[in-house]
Amino acid sequence: MGVLFDVVELDKYYEKILKIAQDTMPRESKKFMRQEGRKLRTVTRKKARKKVKKKTGNYLKGIKTGKVYKYKGNDALAIRVYGSKPAHHAHLIEYGHIIRNKSGNEIGFVKGYNVFSEAGNDFKKTFEDDTNKFINEVADEL
Repeated sequence: MGVLFDVVELDKYYEKILKIAQDTMPRESKKFMRQEGRKLRTVTRKKARKKVKKKTGNYLKGIKTGKVYKYKGNDALAIRVYGSKPAHHAHLIEYGHIIRNKSGNEIGFVKGYNVFSEAGNDFKKTFEDDTNKFINEVADEL
């Protein structure tokens, strides 16, 4: 004998909670996303200090948090952490670059540190936990 579980009601409840979080509580949802963005920026800066030993100008000052926006036009909110103007060379540190001499000949290659991608991967678990806490708080207010 088998046991059947009908999770349609749970899916509807989950969608209802998400809809409430986005529609009736947009201010709280945006505030939550800004807090998570700041946490990710902190994690990224710590990872950058640890991995990039050489003094690289304004690299750490250039790690910024963006604004909360709707991801791909959906109702899903997103925020990003990126390298900005004080550190125009952030992409070179992140992805690596070719070293050339004055005549343009290739001398070697510097491997990238992948700071942003590793920080994002490290932050996933924290973000999931914080999101679950936020959804539980929204559910408690119902």
